[in-house]
Amino acid sequence: MSQTVSEKSASPRSGQRKNSLLVFLVLLVIVAGGSYYWYFHHAIWSESTDDAYISGNLVQITPETAGTVTSIAADDGDFVQKGQPMISFDQSDALLAQENAEAGLAQTVRQVRTLFNNVDQAQAVTAERKIALQKAKADVARRKDMVKAGGLSQEELIHAQDVVSTAEKALAAAQQQLKSQQALVNNTTVTTHPLVKSAISKLRQAYLEKQRTVMVAPVSGYVARRNVQVGQRVTPGATLMA
Repeated sequence: MSQTVSEKSASPRSGQRKNSLLVFLVLLVIVAGGSYYWYFHHAIWSESTDDAYISGNLVQITPETAGTVTSIAADDGDFVQKGQPMISFDQSDALLAQENAEAGLAQTVRQVRTLFNNVDQAQAVTAERKIALQKAKADVARRKDMVKAGGLSQEELIHAQDVVSTAEKALAAAQQQLKSQQALVNNTTVTTHPLVKSAISKLRQAYLEKQRTVMVAPVSGYVARRNVQVGQRVTPGATLMA
């Protein structure tokens, strides 16, 4: 009787083991089939490596001016938009150069205005010399008539003629001075004068140097390689990023 009960209790356990084994075999077949499919449809057509990288257009980021790096706003793998600041330099020298250029332009404008004022003054002096010469000549003509009438000595006429000669020399000097002053400003205005244009050019150059202390992304993309550190002194043409 006890043996029959044992056989009955063992039978369900044996069935459970068979079911578990069957499920295991089915899962094994499924895994094996999936592995076979993946290998022959994917694995054999792809390669892997520990030092893989993506090739593409590399845009070198190089400075146009020397400077000391004060901040870096992008690192390897970061995506940057075109025009986004990436590297900043110390602006102390650039700011000083721009201030000097601004002061130089202001001083040059005053200098050129003085040149135009000199022309006006030379024209006024020339006009005065012409009037003085006309008076001297009129005095000589009047004295000649008086000499002919016997009312004036020849010596006084000679003196009047000397005054005319002096006035002619003074007028010639004034006219020469006027020409010299006009030559400095001919066919120009204050804004188009060569000295002012040169000072403006220097100011523009100083402004560009200041703008170049902040390097921006020339295109949108990912930073592939950063070769610069904060505090580093860089020179024009050095590759700082790609």
